[in-house]
Amino acid sequence: MKDIEGKALGFAITFTIDASAPQYAGDLDQDVVVDRLATAAGGLGSSSEYLFQTCQGLRSNGLRDAELEHLASLVRIAHEDQGGSGPRSQAY
Repeated sequence: MKDIEGKALGFAITFTIDASAPQYAGDLDQDVVVDRLATAAGGLGSSSEYLFQTCQGLRSNGLRDAELEHLASLVRIAHEDQGGSGPRSQAY
């Protein structure tokens, strides 16, 4: 990934969504989203770690996403409610 001057910014993995796919869940209640983010994991790590790192990455570049930060705070609370069984690093 490069900026407008051609300077390398880093590398990124992106995830895309096909809203017409049968696996697409559509609009979910916030409680369901938080539960899935707090507990789901795959080959690239946990969903919550990805969320926390995304928030941190945005902030380190001077950007804030209020909705993502709100979800991150709710996921952190869910981890605490589960006895701290969240990802290895919750410092976002």
